[in-house]
Amino acid sequence: MPNLAGTMRIQIEKLVQGGVGLGRHEGQVVFVPYTAPGETVEVTLRAQRSQYAEGVVQRILVRSPDRREPPCPLFGVCGGCHLQHLTEAAQQRYQTDVLVEALMRIGKWTQVPTPISVASPPLAYRLRVRLAVQNGRIGFYQHHTHQVVAVSHCPVLIPALDAALARLATALTPQTLRSLSAIELQAGAHPPEKVLVILTGKRALTREAEAFYQANASWVAGVVVESGRRQAWGQTALTYPFQERRLRVGARSFFQVNAAVNAEIIVRLIQQTRPEDTVLELYSGVGNFTLPLARRARAVTAVESHPHAMSDARHNLNRLQNVTLLQATAEAAVPQLTGPYTLVVLNPPREGAAPNVLAHLAHLQPQRILYLSCHPATLARDLARLCQGGYRLTYLWRFDMFPQTAHMEVLAALEREADVAKEGPHANSNEGSGVHSMDDPDLSLSMDR
Repeated sequence: MPNLAGTMRIQIEKLVQGGVGLGRHEGQVVFVPYTAPGETVEVTLRAQRSQYAEGVVQRILVRSPDRREPPCPLFGVCGGCHLQHLTEAAQQRYQTDVLVEALMRIGKWTQVPTPISVASPPLAYRLRVRLAVQNGRIGFYQHHTHQVVAVSHCPVLIPALDAALARLATALTPQTLRSLSAIELQAGAHPPEKVLVILTGKRALTREAEAFYQANASWVAGVVVESGRRQAWGQTALTYPFQERRLRVGARSFFQVNAAVNAEIIVRLIQQTRPEDTVLELYSGVGNFTLPLARRARAVTAVESHPHAMSDARHNLNRLQNVTLLQATAEAAVPQLTGPYTLVVLNPPREGAAPNVLAHLAHLQPQRILYLSCHPATLARDLARLCQGGYRLTYLWRFDMFPQTAHMEVLAALEREADVAKEGPHANSNEGSGVHSMDDPDLSLSMDR
């Protein structure tokens, strides 16, 4: 590999995963953030690796028509966003290209279904945000560093969170700020009048946290301290509406950050669910998808390992007769399940599903699988494994869950090859009704009726 040095001129060929531009100099790949395909840029090197180099733009020589003025003045300094320099239309194209490229390169498809893109409000969409605290500064890490950029306004936050962010630096004493490593802000149902504040510290913060809550109760719904012994003042959970119910989501439970896109995902899940379906849902969380699935399908078995999420799910799914809740990891639960299931819905973490989960899903032989992923590379790997087990990829939806960033959410629909050619509704082999129960104590089963 050539030893690159000094300033070089590079033409950007494409954007790759992470929103970084890819160009070449003397045959070596150079990754350059904050660029656009077709641009010619003057670059200096930030780092050189064995297979590639990393550059920093010094000057744009040929400007892409997709480039725009970023909506945030801290863009390029704050590392929270990757794509604010591109128009929304260009961001959509980039994400679709990255998804298709991952499926073809990692999954080895020669062609894939054309992804159906589902957009989002471009700004003011985030219901939750985690902030770093360093030397009294509250903000986000600078790109490629562990240095915190102080942030008092963020255009991707919903107004209530943005207002809370602006208040934090003065609402928390300098001594308290020096004792913190992170702050999380969470907002509930619209219009959210107050926010939940989660403080992570290097020492116990009992007096400081209680004083902060008492002094800011006009805009703070509750304060939770995650340092040493967990302590809380006021609310420790928020609620989100769903038809006549309200989902409870505790401070330690995961919930999607974009309410509008979350609703769009639910619409697609319901469209792919049939009234006669018996559903297995893996990584089910607080019941965000379980509840609408149970309203549509005959029965749902929901598997979740996190105890706090399971506690919320028990509350949220209370008195639903066709739901079985199983507290266990997917890896432990799936080999012991026998079904029959006509539909499997899974939403694994970023690293994807474990190989044994995918292998046992093939043995369960559901007619259809809906796989929701936040990472195209692990999605491509897992879809390839499922297709090797007898499934065919039929639909792809790409959701712009995180506008202005390189992240996306993808829903893939698969159908068992033996069922692809069948016409009409699939037969349901489960003649029973009500709740399907299991009694293995090692799986920590809990049922709500």
